[in-house]
Amino acid sequence: MSLSQKVKLVFSHPQFVVGFFISLFFGLFMAIFSQDFYLIDEYKLSAAPVETKGEILAIEETNASSNDELIFKYHFSYALENPEGSKEWGNGWSYNTWDNKQVGDTVTVTYAKEAPGVAVIKGHTLSIFGIWATIILGSFTLISLTVTLFGLKKGIKSIRKQPLHHRKAW
Repeated sequence: MSLSQKVKLVFSHPQFVVGFFISLFFGLFMAIFSQDFYLIDEYKLSAAPVETKGEILAIEETNASSNDELIFKYHFSYALENPEGSKEWGNGWSYNTWDNKQVGDTVTVTYAKEAPGVAVIKGHTLSIFGIWATIILGSFTLISLTVTLFGLKKGIKSIRKQPLHHRKAW
């Protein structure tokens, strides 16, 4: 059996082919929907949140929607308290569906105590779709990759099951 026949036998196993294309499909969706997910920043923000006042600087429409409601990106500035008592200003953005906020409105901003550059408007998120899109699509991708690996294993076993007179010495 030639090398090309062995490769064809291994990679043409139905379980491998189906698993590979399903993995590709879910992997593509995971890349699209999780592209702006900030896991470490989300953790920092939940570990030691500090609230302050901020102001909306701009509101921009995204191409995304949630439950048939458009998602908007809110740009804002917020006050940071220094140990000396003086104020500095930070800038950030967060995502939410339309909530009747306008440019210039005063809002409550939550920022991470240990990383003051990580901030969101209270009730908003750092990323468009959040952790659940990553978890759900990631789990489907891992399951389909497992199917792919088992299909690859079965394809390799199918070479070993070939009659001896069809095999050539390596």
